[in-house]
Amino acid sequence: TTTTTTTTTTLAPVRINSGGNQFTDVSGNIWAAEYGSVGNSVSSGFAVSGTENDLLFQDQRFKKPSTGPLAYEIPLLGNGQYRVRLYFAEVCTCANATGARIFSISIEGTVVESSFDIFGQVGFAAALIKEYNVIVADGNATIVFTKNGGVEAPTVSAIEILSVTTPTAAPTTSRPTSTATTTTSRLQTTGAATSSAV
Repeated sequence: TTTTTTTTTTLAPVRINSGGNQFTDVSGNIWAAEYGSVGNSVSSGFAVSGTENDLLFQDQRFKKPSTGPLAYEIPLLGNGQYRVRLYFAEVCTCANATGARIFSISIEGTVVESSFDIFGQVGFAAALIKEYNVIVADGNATIVFTKNGGVEAPTVSAIEILSVTTPTAAPTTSRPTSTATTTTSRLQTTGAATSSAV
């Protein structure tokens, strides 16, 4: 008699508090301190609607457009299909109007947003999550935010990456340890926006 055992690998999600320090959300998920990009960090004290994790949206990463786009190169555990969630909130009074901050977003070389306007979608100090399914073939998730209108620079509050398929081997890299807890109640259609509590 031959017994076949199938092993399912559970991979820890990648969670980054962009522009901020390590953060534990209300569900107990740990978000690593900022890593993977070169740029500037800023934090706001405005209360953010649509979330119980205000701090996650108050901390932000940006980069002056004159020095190039804001780009993240995030090491993953392997190649395969991933679900990328990008967290935003417009918490700067300098961009408290539609059209004040417009930028494009590309993931793994594919443009997923061409004229993204946080305030234009949800207004001021409101949580916004965008989600995309992507294929990673080089062991790293490359996410680029490029100014495409308005006055202010692109910005992002947090990045979450979840594996959809069990990744295949990729070059060995290192990244901060992240918790393996996954909240599934926030899954949206690819590219959809939500202001639900997170």
